[in-house]
Amino acid sequence: MKSFGIHLGWAIEGAIGSNMKIDASYLSPHVNISSRLEAATKQYGVMMLISGEVVKHIKSDLLERCRKIDRVTVKGSKSPIEMWTYDVVDPFVPPKYGFEEFDGIYDSPCAQYADYKTRFEQGKNLTWCPSVTSEFPLGIECYIGGNWDEAISKLRDCKQENPHDKPCQVILDYMEENQDALGSWPGYRELTEK
Repeated sequence: MKSFGIHLGWAIEGAIGSNMKIDASYLSPHVNISSRLEAATKQYGVMMLISGEVVKHIKSDLLERCRKIDRVTVKGSKSPIEMWTYDVVDPFVPPKYGFEEFDGIYDSPCAQYADYKTRFEQGKNLTWCPSVTSEFPLGIECYIGGNWDEAISKLRDCKQENPHDKPCQVILDYMEENQDALGSWPGYRELTEK
């Protein structure tokens, strides 16, 4: 599955190499954060993770299709970041299949890919994930705020509506496995998995 980690911040571009070979490289802690977000897409089962820094600059009509799914620190950074995802469903992908089964079909230069790419760019025939109810953002805010009993209740309700919502399951699993850490909960967790 293709995945993306999107973050916003400064970077230094420079040429690295010798007289025989030179490569462009980017140095910045923000490049690391973007890379960590991309790696975390697998853990959360989403195609795209977007940092809160990027979300601050998103237009309101696009922001309506994004949802905050966690607040974490990543390896190499001490500052917590919000993680958001962009929930869209393509009605032309049969519901019984995930994107993994179709990996590569949209990468080919065939007409199907061109049609999919055009529809995505125009926002046509792509719908917001119906599984995201008003309970999910409330559950996430309760989780971040340390009210885990309420968060678990709201997220379990969301999970009943959409049993395949992986971000919801990830947060539920974390809270249930770390109840003893609630007393010292700082409002974020360390993202340790790659």
